[in-house]
Amino acid sequence: MKRIILSLLLLSVSAISFAEKNEEEKIQEMVEEKTSYIIERMGLTPEETEKFVPIYKKYITERINTFDNSPFENFNYKEEKSMSEEEFKKINDAYVNGKVNRALSAKLYYERFREVIPESKIYKMLIAERDFKRELLKRVQNKGCQHKATTTNKK
Repeated sequence: MKRIILSLLLLSVSAISFAEKNEEEKIQEMVEEKTSYIIERMGLTPEETEKFVPIYKKYITERINTFDNSPFENFNYKEEKSMSEEEFKKINDAYVNGKVNRALSAKLYYERFREVIPESKIYKMLIAERDFKRELLKRVQNKGCQHKATTTNKK
């Protein structure tokens, strides 16, 4: 459940931060920001960086696109009351299948990462990804607090 909430918040931050840009620019900017953060934390050599970065960028882009294109993530909750059990089943199946597909993708890319960097640096990557999500969550929380303060002060 925590991962779902964090993923949703991650995407919410992206949407808020990049609202005026087109979708492709938003994704590219998110990929660049995350990649820079991760590489800095991993301590890669120049050779490792050269091999790792293209694979990692493709991995992140694929994960973002998979999440954005999920029927579950694009569900309109206002329509919930008028939905049939079959429609709920489709939404639920999309959710579970999306999770399975993301897990399979992560496994595939994990194998690719193993070909270009040592296990210790993959571990650092995983920790850095977790920390990146936490920092994004803090940004969302801070923006929410700032937004509330701004709207409260205007009244």
